[in-house]
Amino acid sequence: MVRLKREMVGLDWDPDRRVPAWLQHPGFRHAMDLPVISELKSMDWRRGGRVLAVGVAEDVLLWLLQEASHVTVVEPIPAVAQRLQTAVQGRADVRSITWHAKPYGAISFEANTFDLTVLLDEFNRYEDPVNCGRKAGRELRIGGRLLARATLIPPGGEPDGWSMDMEGFHAGTEGVLVVDRVDRHGVATAAVAGHFGGMLPGIRNLGRALLPAARRVDARLSERVFSEKSSLAWIEGTKALALGRVFRPGEDSL
Repeated sequence: MVRLKREMVGLDWDPDRRVPAWLQHPGFRHAMDLPVISELKSMDWRRGGRVLAVGVAEDVLLWLLQEASHVTVVEPIPAVAQRLQTAVQGRADVRSITWHAKPYGAISFEANTFDLTVLLDEFNRYEDPVNCGRKAGRELRIGGRLLARATLIPPGGEPDGWSMDMEGFHAGTEGVLVVDRVDRHGVATAAVAGHFGGMLPGIRNLGRALLPAARRVDARLSERVFSEKSSLAWIEGTKALALGRVFRPGEDSL
């Protein structure tokens, strides 16, 4: 399959690339994974279509299998891929999964393939997150949706080798992706919201009651406990067509 020349720049994926320590903490990762399904449920995307899932947990994959006709899973870390395959083993719909053991940036998908793309912490793993976003937009079908979780440089903050510049991303993906929503949280607020987001309604209400307090101490916790000033965000996008064009594989540029 022919790759766009632009796709070959800045997409060398490294699973250990400047990953902040707080993001590697199992409890925090679990808390952040809990609200993924509720985010997907709240989005307007074509159920019964084709889905690309990058970096998802087992419960998210199982939910997507119920909602989509086919799920393409990208997971280059062998231990994580094994957990995902074990989770779906024996299911009748397991044939509707395609597995890729390569990093997302090293795989070429046809243009206009997916109705929904889920990229969790993927933009931050690349030297050029803008290019990753443009690649994702090209692979979406007309009206296709993107849900991404990313670590952003806070307003007025400095690059740290991991966090993404949202303003630069927005400008660089113009004409390929329309960014519909950016929901920023500091790491402490995100942890509280994520932890309570997947629980029973009564407990979720307790979580909501705790959010104002979490926000008040968020900056202090982020800096002193996590030693980070970055903010986590949910990013929703829709495929855009510049001047009505549909991008095809093999074009030199987007």
